[in-house]
Amino acid sequence: MTFYRPTAIDNMVLFCIFFSICMILSSFGAYAYDGNTTIEVHNQTNLSNKILTGINLSGAYLSDSDLSRANLTDSDLLHALLKSSRLVGTNLSRTRLRETDLSDAELIEADLSYADLTRAYLNKTNLQKSDLTGTALVGTQIIDSDLEFTASAGADLRRANITNSTLLGAKLSDANLALVIISNSNLSRTNLSEASLKEAKLSQINMSGSSLHYADLTRACLDKTNLQKSDLTGTALVGAEIVDSDLSSAAIGGADLRRANITNSTLLGAKLSEANLALAIISNSNLSKTDLGEASLKEAKLSKIDMVGSNLSYADLTRVYINRTNLHRSNFTGTALVGAEIVDSDLAFAIFADADLRRCYIANSTLFGAKLSKANLALAIISNSNLSKTDLGEANLKEAKLSKIELVGSNLKGADCTGITIEEANLSGADLTGARLVNANMNSIDIMGAYLVNANMQGARLNYANLSGCYLYNGIFARAEFSGADLRGTDLSGSDLARTRMMWADLGRANLNDAKLDYSDLTGANLTGATLQRATFANAVMEGAILRQADMKGIRLSDNKFDRTDMSHSDLRKDYFQDTVFVNVDLSYADLRGATLEDCRLLHVNLTGADLTGASLKNMILKDVNFRGADLTRAELDNATIKQIVEGSANADINLDGAILSSDLKNDLKIK
Repeated sequence: MTFYRPTAIDNMVLFCIFFSICMILSSFGAYAYDGNTTIEVHNQTNLSNKILTGINLSGAYLSDSDLSRANLTDSDLLHALLKSSRLVGTNLSRTRLRETDLSDAELIEADLSYADLTRAYLNKTNLQKSDLTGTALVGTQIIDSDLEFTASAGADLRRANITNSTLLGAKLSDANLALVIISNSNLSRTNLSEASLKEAKLSQINMSGSSLHYADLTRACLDKTNLQKSDLTGTALVGAEIVDSDLSSAAIGGADLRRANITNSTLLGAKLSEANLALAIISNSNLSKTDLGEASLKEAKLSKIDMVGSNLSYADLTRVYINRTNLHRSNFTGTALVGAEIVDSDLAFAIFADADLRRCYIANSTLFGAKLSKANLALAIISNSNLSKTDLGEANLKEAKLSKIELVGSNLKGADCTGITIEEANLSGADLTGARLVNANMNSIDIMGAYLVNANMQGARLNYANLSGCYLYNGIFARAEFSGADLRGTDLSGSDLARTRMMWADLGRANLNDAKLDYSDLTGANLTGATLQRATFANAVMEGAILRQADMKGIRLSDNKFDRTDMSHSDLRKDYFQDTVFVNVDLSYADLRGATLEDCRLLHVNLTGADLTGASLKNMILKDVNFRGADLTRAELDNATIKQIVEGSANADINLDGAILSSDLKNDLKIK
């Protein structure tokens, strides 16, 4: 009997027939192979609790199927359709689900660790409490889905798109979300610590209470995002765009926000201590009560910001630009503001103790009541600003320039103002006790009623300044300039005014007791009613000075010249004048009782009504002197003086009409 042996061609034909039958049947179902078992799968298949480890279901249609608690570890579901399927508690670890459609699927508590869901589609998918540790979700679309409390540590979500979804409480630490787009989603209390969100775009997201510490958000864009009370400690936000977002009470200490752009956002009460905001741009935002202690804001730009009560102590704001910013009651203790530019801002009652403001520029701002004690403002430029009631005690203002400013009632005790320039300033009631104002330029300033006790103002320029009522006693003013200055009622007692220029200055009722005015120029100065007891005037220029009713008791003058000086009604009791020249001087009604005028020259002098009782008038040169009504009782005259009076009265050069003379003097003068 002969048997038919099928040829290779016959086998091929049989295979093609079998394959065609399978393809026809595939419209009704599919066959899955696990190496040993063949399983028919199709839509609405029930595979719950099945062990399907390593099974190949690529391209399978499993919509509305139940795979709950099935074990699909290491399986292949590439391009599979799992719409509306149940995978509750299913083990899909290391499973290939690339480009799989999981719309409306339930994967609650499913294990997808290290699975591959690259470019998968998740719409209205429930992944609550699922394990996505190390899962690849690159380019995945996640829409209207629930990923609450998922464990997604180390997951790869690069370029994923997450919209209208919730990840409340999800664990995404170390996850890679670079270039991800997340919008209208809830990520509150999410753990994203050490995750990468480089260049991610986050819009209208709730991330309140989330942890992003040490995460990388370099060049990320956060728009209308809520990060209230979130933890961003040590987070990299270099070049990040933060717009219309809420970071109030967030912990951002040590974060890197270099070149970040923060606009229309709130960081109320945020902790940014030691954060790096160098070159950051912050505008129209609320940073009140923010902690920026020891933070770096080098060359940052702050515009239209509310920073009331913020802490910037020991921060670095070198070359920062601050515009229209409210820093009321903020703390800048020890802060570096070198070269800072502060314009149109409010720094009232701010604390700048020990701050470094060298070369800073402050304009159109208020520092009312600010604390700047021991601050360094060397070479600073401050203009059109209010520094009234400011504490600048022991501050360094060397070569600073202050123009059009208010310093009413401010404290500058012990401040170093060497070489300072103050123009059109009001320092009324300011306290400059012990201040150093050597070579200061303070022309035309108003410091009425200010305290400059023990001040060092050598070489200072105070021409045409208003110093009326000031307290300048025991000061050093050598070589200072007070020409045209208003010094009425000023207390300059005990001060060194040697070599000062006080031409045309008004010193009416000023106190110059014990003052040193040697070599000073008082040309045309008004000292009406001034007190100059025991003052020294060696070689002082008094041309045209007015000393009417001045109290000059106890002064000692040598080699002086009074030219066209008005000393009428002045008190010169017991004064000592030696080798002094009086030319065109008015001494009418002056009190010269007990005064010494030895070796003096009186040329064209009016002594009408003067009291010279007991005065010493020895060795004098008298020419055109009017003693009309003068009292010369007990006056001491030597022969040379008597001879001049006798000769002068004879030729009408000396007028003694009505003069009161002692009998001895009358005899000496041969007057009946």
